[in-house]
Amino acid sequence: MADGTGSQTKAKQYAQQAKQSVAEFLGVAGDSDEWKNKQGDLQRRSMALNQQGRLLMKPGQDQRSQSASPAVPDGGLSGKEKVMGRPSALQVTYNDLKGRLQKSKRPDGSESESLPPVSSSAPSPGPEPKEKKLKFLEPEPEERELGKGLVGDLLNREYRKSRLVSEVRMNMANLTAYRPFFTYWVTFVQIVVFIVAISLYGVCPIGVGLRVIKGEAPRLHAITEEVYYNEEENMWIGPASRDLIHAGAKFSPCMRNDYRINEAIKLDKAIEKQKACCIYNDESGCVMTSRKDCSSLMADWKKWPDRSSNISRTSGSVCGLDPKYCENPSPSLKEKWPDDITKWPKCMKASAESRSGSPHMTCEVIGRPCCVGIQGECLITSDKHCAFLKGHFYPNNSLCSQVFCMDAICGMVAFYTPGVPDQFGRLVISQFIHAGFIQLLVTVIFQAFIMRDLEKLIGWFRIAVIYIFSGIAGSLASAIFLPYHVEAGPSGSLFGIASCLFVEVIQNWHILYQPWFALLKLCLILLVLFILGLLPMIDNYAHIFGFIYGFFLAFGLMPYVTFNVEDKRFKLIGVIVCLSLAVVLLIVLIIIFYVTPITSCSGCQYFTCIPFTDKFCSSNEIKISRNEVWYT
Repeated sequence: MADGTGSQTKAKQYAQQAKQSVAEFLGVAGDSDEWKNKQGDLQRRSMALNQQGRLLMKPGQDQRSQSASPAVPDGGLSGKEKVMGRPSALQVTYNDLKGRLQKSKRPDGSESESLPPVSSSAPSPGPEPKEKKLKFLEPEPEERELGKGLVGDLLNREYRKSRLVSEVRMNMANLTAYRPFFTYWVTFVQIVVFIVAISLYGVCPIGVGLRVIKGEAPRLHAITEEVYYNEEENMWIGPASRDLIHAGAKFSPCMRNDYRINEAIKLDKAIEKQKACCIYNDESGCVMTSRKDCSSLMADWKKWPDRSSNISRTSGSVCGLDPKYCENPSPSLKEKWPDDITKWPKCMKASAESRSGSPHMTCEVIGRPCCVGIQGECLITSDKHCAFLKGHFYPNNSLCSQVFCMDAICGMVAFYTPGVPDQFGRLVISQFIHAGFIQLLVTVIFQAFIMRDLEKLIGWFRIAVIYIFSGIAGSLASAIFLPYHVEAGPSGSLFGIASCLFVEVIQNWHILYQPWFALLKLCLILLVLFILGLLPMIDNYAHIFGFIYGFFLAFGLMPYVTFNVEDKRFKLIGVIVCLSLAVVLLIVLIIIFYVTPITSCSGCQYFTCIPFTDKFCSSNEIKISRNEVWYT
């Protein structure tokens, strides 16, 4: 009995010492009225916060521990915390604060961090709860204010504080803060891809028109001559269009069968069918040419039928290729060797007699197929001339009809069926490729400030969906209206991210001060960006459709706070409608692009480029040209 009484007496002494320590911590006397007022104020604030659900303990904390949790005074609140109603950032756990309040001294003078255990006869206070942290005191990512953010701060956007009732503040404070992982990742990838592209392809002439590139190279014979071609300039300080296509930029003829290019290739084959082997009299070699390009004084144009050799074919001859001197495929397979040289296959194995056969088989072939440009054009020329034109040379082929120039021009992964473009992956890949250093710089700045700020609010998954699918929709629209315009960069994606700023204003209309004025400021910025889209190599179709599609996705995916029943109903209906419209719009764009493509639209280019000069908007023109840019 004495032991129990002594233990209780010691417990009371420690409790009194703990009370005195708390009083010293608060800076008041332990038995004064000020101490009682402070103690009552702490209890009232603790109960109020518990009622609002602000002290969110982890599962397993008992009610006694919650009610005993001291509330945090508001003397150190920041401006944002005062608006949100969030406690000050002492950044200590519940048990850390409890340890301060329980700090006392042992009878021998040494400090004790907690009360000593009471004897078994005394009432047991229960097991000490494990260390648990308050949710709002845990280290969190840098938060972003709903409805404001970086752009809102720059545009002096303010809250209508009279409408920030406690429930709204609590809902706003409970929004999750995210770290901008996707922004960092996509920006890093884009920078690395650009460095690799510049290392592989270099920088083409800077400007907005066409530049004549001159040089010297042998063309249709062994004699070196002056040659030149027109190079499209790049205002962004980056690779040429052909190199961007090869790297994965958006280009419709690489993504689907293009009617105009197919018709141009058929015309090329019809012209090649009338060609024959031109054998030079000085034994310098031979090359496939038309009749007018083979000089009758310096060469012999060997055209079939040839009565002297009893050849009844009407198409040919071909330099270095003859069914009679080929073992694989066998000349007996007439379906392989019809009377049309444009349908002849490549000879995989020549017979031994080919070296001592007809002149067109024994001459040195100095001209082979070379794919040039970006529209599937093929020339028969020398390897040096092809290298000067930066084309794709085929040293083992005899005819242009034996090669698929679009396969070589598009690059990347080979077509599943040769000659049938199917690189629809360019809709995504083009978002990571940039036309030049200036475009990359604009992208990095936008993503580092605007996109990074938005990702803190909506998270990496939502921002990635909006970014990628807005880019896909923008590239599809660009491919539909400007099929021969080479586009690189995430133009549609960035405008899709910009649409999130508009959605944020609309969703928080109720609490923003002068929301119409905030929306007008954003519209003026958007108008300036669309005007800049009238410059060459900037695609307004990608901008507009990327913005529209991004708006639909943002309204359906961005987190929001409801202010009343009517507002909740409006936003729920808006989410359903916008997500449905996003699906419908994507399906419509895909159908138009692949099923009913636009092959003629003379005025479409003026929506995205104003022709101040004849060549100012040449990159946006819808036309297929042959032998207009390759000169000798």
